[in-house]
Amino acid sequence: MTKYKKFYSSFVIRHSSFQGGFTMIEVVVMVSIVTAVSAVVLFNFGGLNEGGAINRSVRELALNIRKAQNSSLVVTEQMVGSPAVATIPPAVGLELTVNNSNYILFADLDSPTPRDFKYSGASEKIGEDAVFLKGVRVLELNTSAGNQSKINIIFAAPEASLIITQADGVSVGNKVDIKIETPTTRQTKIVTVRTSGQITVK
Repeated sequence: MTKYKKFYSSFVIRHSSFQGGFTMIEVVVMVSIVTAVSAVVLFNFGGLNEGGAINRSVRELALNIRKAQNSSLVVTEQMVGSPAVATIPPAVGLELTVNNSNYILFADLDSPTPRDFKYSGASEKIGEDAVFLKGVRVLELNTSAGNQSKINIIFAAPEASLIITQADGVSVGNKVDIKIETPTTRQTKIVTVRTSGQITVK
C-alpha cells in the first residue's frame, strides 16, 4: 500500500505543475468561427427586419388608399392646406413618386383653380406625408400607359370613382403597379390598384 501512495504522490506533484489553456492558434481559430457565425446571424437579422418593414409598408399603403376611397364615399370634412382649413373636397387622392420613401394624401380641389386630377401643392395637402419604414422606397410605377416617375390615385366623391393619372393629371389607364423595395436586401413587393377599386398586394 505504501508503494502505491508514493506513486500517487509523485504523480500528483509532477502533474500539478502543468498549466492548462489554449494555444494562440486555437484562440485565433475560435475567434474566426465566432466572427463568421455572428456575421451570418446579423445579416439574416437585418433581412428579417427589412422583410417586416416592407410587409408593414405595403399594408399601410393599401390602407391609406382605402382611407382615401372611404373619405370620398362618405364625403367627409378634411383639414386641407397650410394653415389647415376644414373642407369637404370633391376628390381625395395620393401622390407617389419614384425613389421616394414618402407619399402625399391630398384633396383635389375646385378652387382657386378647377380640379386638375393631380396634386397641385401645399394648399391641397391633407396632414403630414406618409413615410415608409426603414428606408423602404417606391422603385417603379408601372401603368397601362408605361412606366411613370409620378402618379396620382384619385377618388371622386360621392361614388368614389377612381382615376389614375400621371404627373400632369392625364389618365394613364385602368391600373398601376406600385413596386416598392427595401434599401439593403432589395426585397420587393407590388401593390396593384385598379380603377375598378380593387387593391391587391403581392
